[in-house]
Amino acid sequence: VYISHHLAEVFRMADRVTVLRDGRQVATADVKDTTPAQVIEWMIGRHVEVQSRVGAPQDGEAFRVQVRPRTNAPFELTLRRGEIVGLVGIIGSGRTAATRALIGADGHSCWNGRPVRSLRDARRAGIGVVPEDRKAEGAVLDGTIRENLALSSLDQVTRLGVIDRAAEDRLARQWMTDLHVRPQDPTYRVGSLSGGNQQKVVLGRVLATRPQVLVLEEPTRGVDIGAREEIYEVIARLAREGLPVVLSSSDSPEVLGLAQRILVFRDGALAAELHAPVSLEEVTAHVTGASAV
Repeated sequence: VYISHHLAEVFRMADRVTVLRDGRQVATADVKDTTPAQVIEWMIGRHVEVQSRVGAPQDGEAFRVQVRPRTNAPFELTLRRGEIVGLVGIIGSGRTAATRALIGADGHSCWNGRPVRSLRDARRAGIGVVPEDRKAEGAVLDGTIRENLALSSLDQVTRLGVIDRAAEDRLARQWMTDLHVRPQDPTYRVGSLSGGNQQKVVLGRVLATRPQVLVLEEPTRGVDIGAREEIYEVIARLAREGLPVVLSSSDSPEVLGLAQRILVFRDGALAAELHAPVSLEEVTAHVTGASAV
């Protein structure tokens, strides 16, 4: 019995696959008689277009950003409304340092002339951040879903300094429904959720603040394929609604499937800017430096 949400492994090794969803068996089939797309549909409960790229960004520049990483080379970034900009690069390339400087966590940045030198500055500037490490930086694991979703939006659920439990519950149920958080129980402990549902709670907490721009660090790391596709759908929908998104990921196919523009980092600096459509081979060539040989 081999248990995994990595479908490539399942299709390489297994003879038969059984899919569980919401605590129930929903399908069993011989691997030779099915496809990864069909298994994903069983896992999610509906048909999805796997990593379908969103349309063109809207007219009008939303942000012009000067980024100053603490140790690596500075660079500039422009964001249009409804645009998803992907940041890619291998470990040590400078991608992570660039992302951390972008949100003021290590190094600093300047958004439309407004300095961002800390995560508090980022929040005040309307920058919503979904951090790479959801357990250490994104969620209070001992707290409930309701408490976590309202954590950054206390102004919406307090009256005279006292938490209004009814308002907190309404906010939680809104985002639980919108992001398909399971189980649909606002009193459920976040630490007991699957990785995908924990990530959806973190995303909901950030979106509840109504950010003007969204910065995502490794948004689907440690997330099963079903939750991953649901998160991709949310990101694409937010972009269609006009929200600018920065997607920093070590998963190049993930970025290729979502971003209209890709910034490639190598050797501590911005090495290339690519515009969709672009192939995985081209991105890999720039990431590894083969394109410069």
